[in-house]
Amino acid sequence: MTTTDGDIARYLDSLEWRFLNRGRCSHGFVTAPTDGQSAACLVGPSWFRGWMGTGNQAEYERCAALPRCKRCVRVLLERRWPS
Repeated sequence: MTTTDGDIARYLDSLEWRFLNRGRCSHGFVTAPTDGQSAACLVGPSWFRGWMGTGNQAEYERCAALPRCKRCVRVLLERRWPS
């Protein structure tokens, strides 16, 4: 079976994406993260900050507007469609 760009986009859209305070990109998770959990790229929050992106409408919109972490995308796609 051939993987299309549409398959990849649908898969990435189905994942959880969150950002850290003052984050420049959103990080991906296969399941909803807990506060101390690291993202697919192994970036994690500091002990006094949690993941942001679902607290209120402004957070949700900011998370959607941020570019996705390239390392997270690479790791998540490799897990889904191994070479």
